[in-house]
Amino acid sequence: MRTFLAEALVQASGEQDTNSPLVQEALTRLLYRQAMVGVLGTVMVPGLIAWVVRDRVPWVFLGLWLSIMFSIALMRSVTIRRFHERELPREDMPVWKRRFFLQVMLSALGISIGSVLVLNNADLPHQAVIICILAMFAAAGLSTLAGHFQGYVAFALILLLPQCMFFLQSRGPDELILALLIGIFLGVLLPTARGQSDLMVRSVAVGFENKDLAEHLGEALKWANSATEAKSAFVANMSHEIRTPMNGILGMLQLLQQGPLDARQRELVQTADDSSRTLLAILNDILDFSTIEAGALQLETRPFSPGNAAEEVAALLAPGAFAKGLELTCSIDPQLPSRVEGDPTRFRQLLLNLVSNAIKFTDDGEVNLRLMRGENERLRVEVCDTGVGIPEDAREAIFQPFQHSDELSMRRPGGTGLGLAVCWRLVSTFGGEMGLESQVGEGSTFWIEVPLAALPNSASDPLQVPPGSFERKRVLIVGAPACVDGILASYLTWWGLAVTLVDSAASASATMKSEEPFELIMVNLRLSDGSGRRFLAEMGPTKAAKVLLVPPGLQVDDAQVAESSGIAILERPIRRYHLLLALSELIGTPMNLPEGVTGSQRPQHPGRILIAEDNPVNQKVARLMLEQLGFNPVIVPNGSEAVTKMIEQEFDLVLMDCRMPELDGFQATAQMRGLEVETGHRVKIIAMTASVLPGDRERCLAAGMDDYMGKPLDFDVLRSTLDRWLPRDSAETNEV
Repeated sequence: MRTFLAEALVQASGEQDTNSPLVQEALTRLLYRQAMVGVLGTVMVPGLIAWVVRDRVPWVFLGLWLSIMFSIALMRSVTIRRFHERELPREDMPVWKRRFFLQVMLSALGISIGSVLVLNNADLPHQAVIICILAMFAAAGLSTLAGHFQGYVAFALILLLPQCMFFLQSRGPDELILALLIGIFLGVLLPTARGQSDLMVRSVAVGFENKDLAEHLGEALKWANSATEAKSAFVANMSHEIRTPMNGILGMLQLLQQGPLDARQRELVQTADDSSRTLLAILNDILDFSTIEAGALQLETRPFSPGNAAEEVAALLAPGAFAKGLELTCSIDPQLPSRVEGDPTRFRQLLLNLVSNAIKFTDDGEVNLRLMRGENERLRVEVCDTGVGIPEDAREAIFQPFQHSDELSMRRPGGTGLGLAVCWRLVSTFGGEMGLESQVGEGSTFWIEVPLAALPNSASDPLQVPPGSFERKRVLIVGAPACVDGILASYLTWWGLAVTLVDSAASASATMKSEEPFELIMVNLRLSDGSGRRFLAEMGPTKAAKVLLVPPGLQVDDAQVAESSGIAILERPIRRYHLLLALSELIGTPMNLPEGVTGSQRPQHPGRILIAEDNPVNQKVARLMLEQLGFNPVIVPNGSEAVTKMIEQEFDLVLMDCRMPELDGFQATAQMRGLEVETGHRVKIIAMTASVLPGDRERCLAAGMDDYMGKPLDFDVLRSTLDRWLPRDSAETNEV
């Protein structure tokens, strides 16, 4: 192993055979062009790991580790700056390449050693989260180190191999499983890196073909720019390869959440899932920016609820906001269409970037997410904060990639500088507008308006309240923050309730004595003159139902005490469905609300499903998800065997990967459609692929497929796709 690492370092340091000094020079210059992403990762990855284990590892050690990694990042930044400031001849490129990779290996070694030491003090769930962080950092490194395979191998092994050895030495069954997963991940990642590295070298070499760049420096720079454009196109295509291992990580976490977990286990799994999705969002920012720059971004078009998407983003970010002492609210205009047609994933990404950015730059006060109708039937989103504000001369620059306001960057460390740049380009892709209003010292409001076609309201929409359901019902709201009671009042008034607002327990007592009885009393946990829970518990005889408004993450003991006193719990930020469900249960108004989801499994019907997928991890994810939904699929590893299975038995639906050995998904689909001419039975074929570039969906449909799903697989998307192509009432029809 030492010999292999030594050879890898030698190759990485400048002796890799690229058959041309010009290609070697271009690859080295591309390394330094993309180097700042790796420098950011040198600080961000230890920071994320330190945040995960902050309660288990002494802060002295974490501070020392982070200081060392910051010093390494600073050293790399100085090297990068010196490289860009000098006009270096081609003969100096090997020296600078060697210097670059030595610093990369030093970064990987520092992260790896620190992670191993942290693993000693972490329990199994935290260890799993740390491995997910390191694995995704290793995968992200491929975008920067493309074209230097040996160097990337050394980087990945230094980063992950010590962790694998650590778990092997532990010899526990769970630790051995984690070691096996690391081995599988490396087994998938390194062959992928080999192919992508060769592709990158060939792409750069083509840019220099038939050009004598040694005699003309200006011509050399011209082709270097061409190579940079090739790199952008290459990174855009690389999302296919990175999404393959991510499909296994996120897919398994989704399946684990569907299982029988107690509250503590569910919290740990949710933490792992949230951390993975946060890292995926960072990785997506980098890939999305490259994809947009290459003109290769494709938007989906399917129905979704913008209000639900906003509330999900607020619920995800609320614990972090409340931990900073901030009030995070989500306000949905009741007149907003409940369903629109567009790309829900990109829409959530917009909201997540804007709200998380507002939380980062706000020390006290509140962050408000608002959805409303905009001009010309467009959807308007506003994210308002009481943060530091943005100077007028810096407002245009912050929408550019890798740019920060100087004042803000001095106050807040970290960040790739891509979040707002990606938002700006996504909004432009939507065909919308984005803007900013800000006062230094008072806060900022980022707004977007996007054209999303409204769809008719569904009869099964849980937020559709029949007229008169809450007629003459009176609600008293006590001590809620001003930004919260306004949202509550707007929802309740829209549903037909009469609302009274007071700001303290004393005012509430006086109001209850002087006015007609209330059917419902909603009290904030903290009041200006006491405890909301104590006020409800010590309240005199009343027939009114009681609701306690609490911040996210209320301690289990506090919740049990409240519920034992007949007090219902409602977490902030308020979600409309939770509020409506509480009204239905407490006030007792008969309503046809949909039943709560008690499980994800759908009734099994005569739907026979064939999976054509060559990757073992993806096979397992798809199989387990389908089994969770009540199906028993048949799996084949390539298109040739899929066609053979179609001849041997009859299927109702095929989940078809597009890139497979022997016979790819397009060729297999063509042969299956040819067989249908003889059998008269048309099978539904759904593309299941990590290819999400422009034209991929259209290519699948043109090849004869019926629908398209991108990877990583999402459980809800899979379920809705099956509902669309294998409707549940088919079983009832067959029985009649």
